[in-house]
Amino acid sequence: MVFSERFHDILKDMGIKAEETEPFLFPEVSHLSDPFLLNGIEKTCEIIKKTISNKEKVFIYADGDMDGIAGAAILSNFFKITGIDFDVKLTHRLENYEIDETLIENILKMGYSLLFIIDSGTNSEKALRYCESSSLTTIIIDHHIFNQKYKFSHVHFINPYIDENSFYTGMTSAGLTFKLIHALKIYLPFFPEECFISSVELATMGTLNDYPPLKGENRVIIKIGLRLLENTNILGLKLFQEYFYVPRKTDEIETITFFLNPRLNAPGRFGKPEISFKLLTSNNRDECENALKEIENLSKKKQKILKNISSKNNKIYGNDYSFSILHDIPVSFSGIIASRAAEKCQKPSFVGIVSDNVIQGSARGFNMVNLHDFFSKEKNIFLSFGGHKNAVGFKFRKENTDKIKKLWESMEIKEKNVAKSRKIYDIPIEKLEIDFIKELQLLKPFGEGHPEIFLRSQPVKITKIARKEKKQWITWIKQGNSLFEAHFPDSKPLPDSEISIIYIPRIKKLHNDFFLIWLDIKNYT
Repeated sequence: MVFSERFHDILKDMGIKAEETEPFLFPEVSHLSDPFLLNGIEKTCEIIKKTISNKEKVFIYADGDMDGIAGAAILSNFFKITGIDFDVKLTHRLENYEIDETLIENILKMGYSLLFIIDSGTNSEKALRYCESSSLTTIIIDHHIFNQKYKFSHVHFINPYIDENSFYTGMTSAGLTFKLIHALKIYLPFFPEECFISSVELATMGTLNDYPPLKGENRVIIKIGLRLLENTNILGLKLFQEYFYVPRKTDEIETITFFLNPRLNAPGRFGKPEISFKLLTSNNRDECENALKEIENLSKKKQKILKNISSKNNKIYGNDYSFSILHDIPVSFSGIIASRAAEKCQKPSFVGIVSDNVIQGSARGFNMVNLHDFFSKEKNIFLSFGGHKNAVGFKFRKENTDKIKKLWESMEIKEKNVAKSRKIYDIPIEKLEIDFIKELQLLKPFGEGHPEIFLRSQPVKITKIARKEKKQWITWIKQGNSLFEAHFPDSKPLPDSEISIIYIPRIKKLHNDFFLIWLDIKNYT
């Protein structure tokens, strides 16, 4: 495919070499990286092959958010097709950061010989030592930072932080579970091909749940997965698209992050993640329809709770949304509250929820601090904590609140300025062509670590303000003989003199081969 010189320059600035252009813009399954480069993958393949041959029982224990649920669904589909006897337990979201030894004891009593732990367990040292001493073969698939110093023979990890494999450190637990399936596809002569496609779709949903960098292997998985999800063969997702409104867009991550995952995460916030798990794994239409009704009810309940939270001043410490201690709220809501608070105050956010003498909650780094490193410096203050650089869950005694608040206030954060960190390309609007804008569309999906391209044109003049719509001024702007529709934010008055604009060009299809180019204005001076 022949691209414009301007587009080639953009790809070059992004670090995309000529031979990498096709896999970056048009990724296929063949562009996936070698799964055996991941620590623990080959050993896990050997264990699974032996488990299938010996018809042993498998227990899957996973976190109850969409990353853990998707990983559990990927493994469940594989074991179901291969005829393996297995069971699944999903945790209540934020119910516990450490795995209880009693769980391991019960698993052993019920005759399971292989335990998978997904999106959890990396630093549950007591439970893992119990697995080791009991000779229970355990596979932990997790993307949380690895602090273990204990050596195991029966416990194995698929975690890129073990050997600091930078190519895989941005992957989530669902993505890592998919890499295991990818490896099994190569390793097993009897691999069930029908479960591979659904694994890509589920990995896409689980990956986007944690808003990771949309680079490398994540980008390949997500771009393929979005395309497949448009015509999914997963019954529950087909019915979901009929039951709720979901736009059919194969190049927008918002299809999942706005329309799918928030609803699928709702049951886990009420201790019922198995509802979403059933929707993603069942081939029974009645079961899926019942799950959808429950998801709808719990989604409404979630929105009601969030609305009540936003209308209350339920904080102990002043009006600083970056550090909040809340009462009478399910602890499972701390993550979403922390994310919204970080967005509101544009800096890292800490949300703790009081339960008797314990405070449990979440913190979000807003890409301005490595939270895991920060909390590790004073880990003795906490009963437990875990996570990664941008998101941490914690638990501490109420009596330590002041110490933790002082710790939080001592945080040194780096400045976050997206506008300064990204390159802006100068191009007169009279030189804008539909083919170039279509080339820019090939860079989708945009997200963390892969922002949209900003263009700059100057000078331009606003010739007419057409209307105000959704907190935007819809105007017409002119440069030379070229006239374009432009959408300005309504946050400041529009000038009547010539200006310089920073914008993203958008395309609106009118009908057949007719398109309207309009400019999404991000800044102007």
